[in-house]
Amino acid sequence: MKKTLFVLALGGLFACNAGPTEETKTEAAAPATAATSSSLLPSTDLKTLQDGIQAYCDGNQAAWLSTYADNAKVYYPGTGDSLVGKQGLEAFFKTRTDSVASATFTNATYLGVDKEDNSGYAANGKWLMAWGMFTIKYKNGKTAYLPIHLVHHMDSTGKTDIAAWYYDQVDIMNAK
Repeated sequence: MKKTLFVLALGGLFACNAGPTEETKTEAAAPATAATSSSLLPSTDLKTLQDGIQAYCDGNQAAWLSTYADNAKVYYPGTGDSLVGKQGLEAFFKTRTDSVASATFTNATYLGVDKEDNSGYAANGKWLMAWGMFTIKYKNGKTAYLPIHLVHHMDSTGKTDIAAWYYDQVDIMNAK
């Protein structure tokens, strides 16, 4: 019995050390092929997102809304809801003007990717991303520091039609 277990273990060891089969090599190559279907966008394509962020910080609702498509859907943290269409975005902005004295976006990093594959994971087209720190000073005198990640998909007219905003909530949760 001990010899049988030893032989099985030894066989398993050699099987694990065997080189990859042709099937394994093909499977391993698939992700690399999918990655080549996306390309980085020039910095000029990031202007819509940068302008939208600046308009938000300036409290300029018209300029901020102009960066969004009429049917835009924005997923955001907080209540876990989403904003749908210009009416939803306008209502969100109103809460900003009702409670926010000023906002800044600092330490910004921007990245644009043109996704062109049929993976179905996310919509094809231009995706603009930003990482940075929102500092929001409220009219009640309090200040919030929100590390944020913004992901925006651009429609064929260059407007955001899908967006997701993510806050790093570790500091928020630890403050409770």
